[in-house]
Amino acid sequence: MIFSKKYLDYNNEQEYYQKVEEIQNKVNVGDKLTYQEIGFFCNALTFPSLRNHKFCDDEFFSRSHLEINIPDDIKDDPSYAELLERYGREVAPLTEDDKQYYQSLIDQWEDIIKKENHKDQLLLNYCIETRKEIKNLKREYKINEKLQDSTDFLNRKKKILEFSKYRYIITRGVFEIIIKNNNYRLRLNGVPIFYNYHSLSHILTWHYGLPMKKYITDKSHFTLIFYENIHIELEKIFKKIDKSGFYSNDSIFLINFKINDILYRVCCKEVEERGKKIFRIETFFPIENIGEIQNLNVDYYENIVDREFSIYTRR
Repeated sequence: MIFSKKYLDYNNEQEYYQKVEEIQNKVNVGDKLTYQEIGFFCNALTFPSLRNHKFCDDEFFSRSHLEINIPDDIKDDPSYAELLERYGREVAPLTEDDKQYYQSLIDQWEDIIKKENHKDQLLLNYCIETRKEIKNLKREYKINEKLQDSTDFLNRKKKILEFSKYRYIITRGVFEIIIKNNNYRLRLNGVPIFYNYHSLSHILTWHYGLPMKKYITDKSHFTLIFYENIHIELEKIFKKIDKSGFYSNDSIFLINFKINDILYRVCCKEVEERGKKIFRIETFFPIENIGEIQNLNVDYYENIVDREFSIYTRR
C-alpha cells in the first residue's frame, strides 16, 4: 500500500517464495490477512488485478490517486519517476469502470468522515482534520457569497476528500510498516515526547501537499523533509539540541531551530491518552510568517551549533 515492496522480512529467495505461497493459500481459502500480508500481496499485483480483491482497495485507491492527480506536464519529469520508484508503484491509465469504482471509494470515505464516534484513533483524527478542511472551504464560499451546491464547490470538496483518504492510507502505513507501533518515543531535556497518529495526521494535513489544497490556506508547507521520515528527523534534531547544551533550560512546548537557513518550529503539548498524561508532538512546520520571524529575532538568541544548524533560546 505504501513505501516498500518489503512488507515482510525474509532472508533469502527461498523464504520469499515460501511467504508468497503461504499468503496465496490464505487468499485462496478466504483467510484473513494481516496488514503486512495485504501490503505484500497487493503491492505485487498489476493494476488491473487489484479490483479482484476487496482487501486491495487501498492499493487501488493509492495508485489511482497518483494517476488522476499528477498533472500530465510533469509525468515525464525525473522527480515523478523517482516518486514511482520510491513507492514501488505501478500507475496505469484508468478505465471508465476504474474511475467509477474510485469515485465509489470517495463516496464511502465521505460517509466515514461524517461520523464522530470512531474507536480507531487514527481514523478519528482524520475525520476531525478533514471536517476542518471542508469547513474552511465552506467559509471561503460564504465570504465570497458563492453557492455551496455549485459544480465548482462540489469538485473542490471531492479533491479534499480524496486527498484526505490518501493521507489516511499513507499515515497508517508509516506506523504499521516503518514505525511498527502506534507511536514513536522521542526525548528532549530528559522528557519523553511521543510522536503518534495525532502528530502525523495533523502535520500531513496542514503542512504537506499544497497543490492539492482546494481552499485558501496560510499554512507553510514542507519541501525538503519526507513525511515518512519526520520521526527520524525529529529524533536527530532533538539529539543534536541536547548535545549542544544550549537548550537545557528552555521549554519543550515551543522549539525553534534552523537547518540550512530554513527556520522550523515544533510545538508539543501535554495531553491525556488512555488515562495517562503524556507530552505529544502537536505540530511541526517551516516558519515563513514574517511576524513570527521578527519575534524570533527580538525575543530569542540564535545559538549556532554548526554550519547547518542553530537552536533558538529565550532571551
